[in-house]
Amino acid sequence: MSRAKPFRFGLQAYQATSAEQWRTLAREAEQAGYSAFHLADHYFGPGPLEAETRHPVQDLAAIPAMAVAAEATSTIRIGCRVLCVDYHVPAVLAKELATLDLLSDGIGSSTADATDRKTRWIHAGAGARFERLELEIAAYFTMVGTDPPKAYAHLSDVLGLPPEAWHEHPHVLAGSVDEICDQLEARRERYGISYATVGARAPHDFAPVVTRPAGT
Repeated sequence: MSRAKPFRFGLQAYQATSAEQWRTLAREAEQAGYSAFHLADHYFGPGPLEAETRHPVQDLAAIPAMAVAAEATSTIRIGCRVLCVDYHVPAVLAKELATLDLLSDGIGSSTADATDRKTRWIHAGAGARFERLELEIAAYFTMVGTDPPKAYAHLSDVLGLPPEAWHEHPHVLAGSVDEICDQLEARRERYGISYATVGARAPHDFAPVVTRPAGT
């Protein structure tokens, strides 16, 4: 019988009446031994939806609230259990998360190391069934035909992480068709991800990538 994993607990919060109350709540969660301090990203107030779902009203915007919680703590993981992407400009959201990751020294991380952790959790939870799962990830930043160092430098200018952070970033595919195929192979080997979704901005540019490794 495999050794049981230790329990971990997260705290999800929605409201605060002041900055100090929010900081205190985050610090108290850390001191109490919680592993994570989370928000959601909901956009509704008192009314029928609240009554039907019995979900607390969220007064706080996720990104600034996460930043303040990260500033007030040192070890607890800060995160958002869901981000409503339709309410955000994707590039702006990515820049905000990258900035939060940098300025919090990683306690708000959402990069390659975080993907490693998430896939380990999935593997551990699925056990023998893991081989029947298909892991998918969205390649938000796909640049076919762009020299990878130039692509990483561009992303660094726009989003703030250093160029080396983009090399194995799971949401980035850049380079020639051969290079992108190699990146996909490497990510399948590292993370177990075999399903990649790319944007519709340049479907014909990405078509050679689709036909080459498909089914392999």
